Amino acid sequence: MISQRGLSYVVPKGMQTSEKAQAKRLLQQDQDRYETDRKIYLGKNEWHETTLIYRRKEDAEHDDHRQYSVFMTNRGSGHLVEYG
Repeated sequence: MISQRGLSYVVPKGMQTSEKAQAKRLLQQDQDRYETDRKIYLGKNEWHETTLIYRRKEDAEHDDHRQYSVFMTNRGSGHLVEYG
């Protein structure tokens, strides 16, 4: 596993139903950024801990949930300075 080798990652994540719903809530609350922890089941009773970070795009073309980008990381938001 990546994290067992001391490596970290940040990847863009496509929005599924739950991410779209969260982005809509953030829009209603006028929040620019939000973080939530999420565990991914790997099988054989193994889990991988991740953090999802929602970030509102500057000068977004849309006025709905598409204003937000979602990133997944295994190291928390401290590694996301370049993403705001």
